[in-house]
Amino acid sequence: MSLWLDMPTVLLSLLRQQIHEAGQRFFDGMMANERQELVHRFVDLDENGDGRISVQELLNRYRSLSNGNGNGNGNGGGSEEDDRVRLLFHLVDEDRNGLLDFDECKALFFLFACGRFCVSCAGLIIRDGVSCLHCLSFDLCCYCVHHHRHSHYHYYFQAFPALISSSPQQQ
Repeated sequence: MSLWLDMPTVLLSLLRQQIHEAGQRFFDGMMANERQELVHRFVDLDENGDGRISVQELLNRYRSLSNGNGNGNGNGGGSEEDDRVRLLFHLVDEDRNGLLDFDECKALFFLFACGRFCVSCAGLIIRDGVSCLHCLSFDLCCYCVHHHRHSHYHYYFQAFPALISSSPQQQ
C-alpha cells in the first residue's frame, strides 16, 4: 500500500489532482440516472449521515458486500483487500482530512470502476500495463514486466491504456 503514499508530496499531489480530474470526467460522462445512482451509493456509504465517508465506513460497506458475493473467504475481505480499499481512500482524500466528500468520492468511484492492480507488486496501475490474453484478470504494471517480476504460464499479453494520461490534452 505504501508505494503511492511514500511518493514525494509534490508528486503525490499531482497524482491526486489527475485522479480527481479523471473522476470528474468519468462522472460528467455518465447518464443522469447513473450519476443519481452514484449519489445514492454515497448516501448509503455515509453511515452516520454527516455528508462525508470515513475509511471505516468504506471498509464496513466493502466487507458487507464481500460477505454477500460468495467469495468464500468468510471474513468479508482479507487484509490485502482492506489494504487496497485504504490505498484508494487515501489516494482520493485530496485535503487529507481522513474523510471523503462527494467530489472526492467521484474519484473513488472512478478508481473502483476502472482501476487495476498488478498481481506481482499489488500496486494500483496508474500508467500503462498489460493483461494476459488468456486469463484477462492477470494484470501487470510495466515495472514488473520490465524487471521480470512475475511468473505466469501464459505468454501472450496485451497492453491496456493508462488509467490517467500524463497530460490533459491526451485525455
